[in-house]
Amino acid sequence: MIACACVWLACGASVSRPDPVEPPAEVADGGDYAVERADSLAAGEVEVGLGYVANDGHRFTRRRHALFRADSLDGSVRDGPGDALAGAALEGATGGGRFGLGRGVPGWGRGLVLGDPREPWARRERSLRRRSAGDVAWYRTARHPVRLGAWAGSLPRRTHAGLEAGLGTLGVGVAGNRDGEVRASAWWSSDAAGGGKAFEVAVDRRGRWRAEAATVRRAREARLEAWVRAGHAGFRTLGDPRRAGPPAAVSVRAEAPLAGVRSDRVAALGALWRFAPAVSGARAMLEVEHAVADRASVVAGIEEQHGTRRDPAFSAGASSEVNGFHQGAWTEWRGTSGPVRLAWREERWGERAWARGAVRVVVTARVGVESGLGLGMRVTHAVYRTNRGEHVYLPEAESDRLVLRALAGTGEHTRLELRCPFAGGTAQAALTRTLAATHAPRLAWTVEWTRRARLKGEPRSAPGS
Repeated sequence: MIACACVWLACGASVSRPDPVEPPAEVADGGDYAVERADSLAAGEVEVGLGYVANDGHRFTRRRHALFRADSLDGSVRDGPGDALAGAALEGATGGGRFGLGRGVPGWGRGLVLGDPREPWARRERSLRRRSAGDVAWYRTARHPVRLGAWAGSLPRRTHAGLEAGLGTLGVGVAGNRDGEVRASAWWSSDAAGGGKAFEVAVDRRGRWRAEAATVRRAREARLEAWVRAGHAGFRTLGDPRRAGPPAAVSVRAEAPLAGVRSDRVAALGALWRFAPAVSGARAMLEVEHAVADRASVVAGIEEQHGTRRDPAFSAGASSEVNGFHQGAWTEWRGTSGPVRLAWREERWGERAWARGAVRVVVTARVGVESGLGLGMRVTHAVYRTNRGEHVYLPEAESDRLVLRALAGTGEHTRLELRCPFAGGTAQAALTRTLAATHAPRLAWTVEWTRRARLKGEPRSAPGS
């Protein structure tokens, strides 16, 4: 496989490389995780989809979704037995402002009270949408410089409500429920051509507080982001308190062209955090990407991790001793030649220096063929080995979501994907086979059909406009 990769790299075309995706810290180890993909609908488009899923290879369930984007209203709906993303959401403009209904909480500030506070160990800002586990209605005025907003709805196990107001770059808000849980916060943000700054401080009814400040600097193709958080360990976000994150943290992320070459880059991350005096963690990462003759990409990275990302209040036994020292290294090649795409990646993590004492090893190879007629095929094969308590997460893209498949032990995981035009839309099928040393081969399959069309009377527009 290495030899084939080198051949394709020598004659390949340009390559785009997505960053690895990690599940949130509150996701239980060993469980698959599904998250919505950012839709690429242009204004005036609608997408419908129907699919069947069989995670055990035999019994299947039906899954449906519909998405649309108009000039003043966007919406999505998903349903299906056991679908983690089932639910509906609407967002649009009305009465001189914007409103929303469904599985989405209108976050404010830096997310200390509502939404998802940033994770100090994350390599990138979260690009995939994490919905709330309840239905919420909200409204915000669009008048400047004064802004007003209100929301109410059912978050997990309780009904919540909130009010917010803003003047220019300043904002204040208060939220709570009938059980007496109250959170209030004030925030400030400023955007400029060379970057921006932001700050938020939040407090609950018992006086427990949390504050966070951030700055972003840009210089041509380079970007530097740094933020710091401090506060009381007992402060929790509303809705899902597991998403509150560590009360004390500092994180620095940087990315820049390598040696002034735009196609080459270097990225780095350094982070420290603490849940409690005996429960803390750290992460340092360095990754370099080099374009080979502008037709392929070579990536190499190293990383060191200490401690835990688990909040001990929700994870028994989470301590620095349980998830102590890990050091990892990875290499990756990606190349494209005409309709053929090939990728290879090896990742190794150890509990001793230089990634020795391996606790997690995974090698992945992928071959794909794309044609201008809408036909496509991709085969992904992964060989993995993990120690007890360790897991490998492999991303599997579906029509409207990204699934992180959790694997443990020793085995092989193969996925075959096919795509073709059908009935005015696109039909996709995937067959997955997992062969592990501890159990018989497992099969899973999905069959999906999606179609996009334009809403009558809507002008054409570019995605995201």
